[in-house]
Parts: sequence; C-alpha cells; structure tokens
Amino acid sequence: MSIGEIKECLEYIRGFVGRFGGEVSVYAANVNLLGEISPNGEIPYGGGTSMRNALLSLVSVRGYSPPIIFTDGYTDTPTPEEVLFSPLLWILTKKHNPNFRPLWGTVLLLPPLPANP
Repeated sequence: MSIGEIKECLEYIRGFVGRFGGEVSVYAANVNLLGEISPNGEIPYGGGTSMRNALLSLVSVRGYSPPIIFTDGYTDTPTPEEVLFSPLLWILTKKHNPNFRPLWGTVLLLPPLPANP
C-alpha cells in the first residue's frame, strides 16, 4: 500500500472512532515486523507485507481480539487454524489485487471518503 492509501485508511479509522467511540489500536506491518501507528499518524514500517507474519505477531501483542485489516491484497494470508480470529474483516484499497481470496473472513472494498461539506 502507498503512504497515501495508508493515510486514507487512517481517516476511515478516525471516522469510525469519532462516530462510535471506543479505543482502537492501529498497526502497520512489513514482511517481518509489526508496529503500532502513533496517534499523530507516524507509520513505523513500509514495503511489503506478510499478512501471515503480521497476524501471528498481532496475536502475541493483542491476544485474540478480532482485527479489521486494510490491505491492497498483495500479501499472503495465514490459515484459519494458525490464527483463530473470528470474525475477520478484510477491507481492500481502491488499487487492490483483483485475485485476493483470503481463506476466511469477509472482504469489502474501501469506498471513497465522503466530500467535506
């Protein structure tokens, strides 16, 4: 995902939290690392992702709290037996892999952000 796509996803997350309240932890991942995105939007990593490694790392950090995954779909995915998240929501960016077919969960396409009034 590009930095622009990540920032767009962060805008969605801020909108969700603003509308529904609660607390949200946001993580970014590259091939072997997982790191929390800071409140000011600083992204700790970039370049390639192994969603399998990211989700396995997330289990060790957060336990089995179901994540919402924003992705371009150019990644591998773990099997349901490896990571026992249920439900699991995959949200694909506009420029996504049309062949992305995770082994479980629901896949949605990221709609455009609403225009500012």
